[in-house]
Amino acid sequence: MKVFYWSPHISHVATIKAVLNSAMSLNEYGNNKYDVRIINVNGEWNRLKSEKVKFIDLFDGIYIKTFPVNGFLKSRISYLYIFIKYFFSLKKLLRDEKPNFLIVHLITSLPLILLILFNFKTKFILRVSGFPKLNFIRKMLWKCASRKLYAITTPTKITSDYLKNNNIADKRKIVLLTDPVFKIRQLIKLKNQKLKDDIFLDKKNKYIVSIGRLTYQKNVSVLIKAFRYLPNNFKLKIVGDGPELEVLKQLDSDLSQRIEFSPPSNDLSVLYSSANVFCLPSRWEGFPNVIAEALSHGVPCVGFSECSGIPQLVFDGDNGFTAKKMSDPQSLAEALISASLIKSRPSEIALTIRNYTYDKYIKSWEIAFCQ
Repeated sequence: MKVFYWSPHISHVATIKAVLNSAMSLNEYGNNKYDVRIINVNGEWNRLKSEKVKFIDLFDGIYIKTFPVNGFLKSRISYLYIFIKYFFSLKKLLRDEKPNFLIVHLITSLPLILLILFNFKTKFILRVSGFPKLNFIRKMLWKCASRKLYAITTPTKITSDYLKNNNIADKRKIVLLTDPVFKIRQLIKLKNQKLKDDIFLDKKNKYIVSIGRLTYQKNVSVLIKAFRYLPNNFKLKIVGDGPELEVLKQLDSDLSQRIEFSPPSNDLSVLYSSANVFCLPSRWEGFPNVIAEALSHGVPCVGFSECSGIPQLVFDGDNGFTAKKMSDPQSLAEALISASLIKSRPSEIALTIRNYTYDKYIKSWEIAFCQ
């Protein structure tokens, strides 16, 4: 069975990891039933090519390596370029390869308009990973395509209910399918790991790590302000880039010695392992992949209880704490201190999200689409 993933991206977003994890789940736990490939549209997957996942290069050897991404207009110009350049290339690929499934993640307009205009043997699945803003154009496009879509999958019940309440498609087509985050054997490694306080060479300091694109949604400014209410031995590492980077660097010069900014990284394991606490201060999320990843590494997490997606993963006192007031840095600081005092072993923290393993994902996938 051929399963292709469509997920062109022009910046570093959490969906990239979700696509890789889903593809690897089908590859490794599918008992050789699946021929899984990620469509490398414009060379965006070049740096992530792995022997564990096959890629199909859609570009013809010439592609734009760096797109303008900051700002609404610039990003839309980038999307339009991809749409025009690869419209017929994707159509030809689907006609020639005839995959059983095409899972559509990002820049959904191109495959969905193809689906509306033409008939394919391939079953199209729209994957809605975040919490979508249903503007008029997106709502109309999804509704028109829904008649021919095989399914729409979401990682959270909140998003599923939101799509159903907005009548985006026949409710029977909207399927809850959680993202795979880690392999169950990772728990075996964590079982023998000591408590966090015993791991660090520098036991005097507490390290808070935050990872994500630096935008209004991610609300990193409130995390920086929270450090006004934290002891001096608390340090912060912010990993990511985005339109708010320079503003955030200048937000509080008095805290500059305690805060470090780093560019996005493909290998986040070292960062998670070096963190006493992971914090995602987002205003809204669909499924917070970085929270799930941090928990899978045994790291206590902090976020806001008002942020959709956070309460389904973070349980106060067990694997982290949730702050109650999204606009209150002092509330966030209190949650960070509480989380840093959690004494659960890494394996115990990881077990709190045991429903997000690769093997659980493949079982859910086959129940939904292979019966």
